Amino acid sequence: MSVVHARLAPSAAGMWGPGACPAYPRVAAAYPADEDSEEAREGTAAHWYLTESLRGVALAEGAIAPNGYPVTAEMIRCARQMIARVNEVCPDPAQRLIETWVPIPAVHRDCSGTPDFACIDRAAKVLRVYDYKYGHREIEVYECWQVVAYVAGVAFAKNIDLTDGWRVEMKIFQPRCYSKAAGPEDTLVLPGNKMIMRINRLRGAAREADDEKAPRRSGEYCRDCPAMLDCPAALAAIGEAMCVSRRGPECALTAEDRAHLLTYVRAAMARLKAADAALVASVTAALKSGHPAPGWYMEKGRSSRKWARPAAEVIATAALCGVDVCKADVAVTPLQALEKGLDEAVVDAYSVTAPGAPTLKPFTGIEAAKAFANI
Repeated sequence: MSVVHARLAPSAAGMWGPGACPAYPRVAAAYPADEDSEEAREGTAAHWYLTESLRGVALAEGAIAPNGYPVTAEMIRCARQMIARVNEVCPDPAQRLIETWVPIPAVHRDCSGTPDFACIDRAAKVLRVYDYKYGHREIEVYECWQVVAYVAGVAFAKNIDLTDGWRVEMKIFQPRCYSKAAGPEDTLVLPGNKMIMRINRLRGAAREADDEKAPRRSGEYCRDCPAMLDCPAALAAIGEAMCVSRRGPECALTAEDRAHLLTYVRAAMARLKAADAALVASVTAALKSGHPAPGWYMEKGRSSRKWARPAAEVIATAALCGVDVCKADVAVTPLQALEKGLDEAVVDAYSVTAPGAPTLKPFTGIEAAKAFANI
């Protein structure tokens, strides 16, 4: 599904915002985003299920999103907590701002976006802006510049003076991020005057990013930049990280020395991790398009069998056959259903076999010997 983004998009504010790379909007423009990847399509469908549910539309497992991707049981489960919280703070769907486009001139004339959810309690002077992340990487709400931009946009669109006694409640819901000690719901509440300070910081970063001669800066955020492998700043940082990774201490270190060294090593690891992700994507694309990539090959993924019909229908059909395939309100896998004694013809009719995604692998001596021996 094609989406037109603002040049200074809130979703990329972590890339061009405070402390990040002001050159990002300029250099990334030459590298269109891959919105047709399996991960991107799944995330888009998960967001569609959430936003439609928040609008009061009832959708079942198997419903097809506009991008052609089906709604899964996991998407339904993951959206429950945010839906419940929204129902609690804003029971009337008519009062909800769901994927509503807002201009954000307080940040920049070329900044605009669509918050997942926002609502306004004028009596209590509370502005709420919630964001939904279906990915696995942990994102802290404390300085999530994307949400800061959305707050500025909603305040402008709804004529709210944040300095006039308002409070702002920001939340990020990450149901598939399992590293958060506090759980999937991350909350930050700020008085309006402190929110204005953050908006001003973002506006300053936007002003710097608007300069055609804005410098490139490397950091952990480079892992999400499509221009990483063509960026002198990123490549220099990778080289330095590799040097740090090979450098060993020549004498006994004090506790203070070890603390400083740990800082350098962690920074080096972050840059190398970003480089690894970018190179994996680049080499994978090269191999898929038929170009050589010495030392690497694509290993076929394992195929998996999945239900093609809603879980409730599978469970009901199996029950008619005298087989219980229900486990915690969802159906067991097709393979487990076969093991329980469900007829293979029934399983075939209600499931599909999906090929596994190929993965990039390095050639070792064994793989190389098999390849050249053709065995």
